[in-house]
Amino acid sequence: GKNPDQALSQKEFEQFVMEPEVARVVSGVGVDIGTMLDMTDIIFEDLEKKGINGLAFESMIDLILNLRGANTATVKDVKELLRVLKAIFNENLASFQRKIQEEVYLIRTDLGALREEKDEFASSLAYEDMGTIDE
Repeated sequence: GKNPDQALSQKEFEQFVMEPEVARVVSGVGVDIGTMLDMTDIIFEDLEKKGINGLAFESMIDLILNLRGANTATVKDVKELLRVLKAIFNENLASFQRKIQEEVYLIRTDLGALREEKDEFASSLAYEDMGTIDE
């Protein structure tokens, strides 16, 4: 087994809770395994932002007990949810803004190239027209 004093990585945590005996115990205390697994990205991102590398055994037990379906949401839970949602929203917004800026830059670059081509074409037509006048 795993040393309980050593923190679990996200992959190790996911593998651990998928073990049949562990899944049975976790489900037995009223935690939906699927929901918990869906939340692992958020859980581990939050730990990383706090400078914590991996999930310690005690923290894992607290997490499992806090995810029981019978638990009612507290004001603290709602505030935490709002904080996480705001962080996710801000990250997505920043990413979306970067993508839009990149696309606008590419469009401007393409438009500039098209203007140059148009100007060169117009100049070549004007030059050809001047050549026919002289004949």
